[in-house]
Amino acid sequence: MRYPPAPSLRPPQPVWNIWKEHSVGLNIACTTYDCNNAAGLADFYARLLGHPVDPEATEFFATVGREVREGARTDTG
Repeated sequence: MRYPPAPSLRPPQPVWNIWKEHSVGLNIACTTYDCNNAAGLADFYARLLGHPVDPEATEFFATVGREVREGARTDTG
C-alpha cells in the first residue's frame, strides 16, 4: 500500500522575524519597588535615567522625573 506524499511544510520562521512583523510600541510610565530606602533607590534610578529625584522624596516614598513626565507628550497621534 502506498501513502500519498506528505505535504511540504514551510520551515518555522525565526522568532525575531515574527516580532518585527507584528511589533507595537509600549511606553512604561511608572514602576513600583518595595525597598528599605526609597530615596537611595530613587537616587540610583535618577542617575541611570538622567532625571532628577523629585523634591518630596523621603526614606519611605520617592519618585524620579515626575515633572519631566508630566510635561511629556503621551499621545501618538
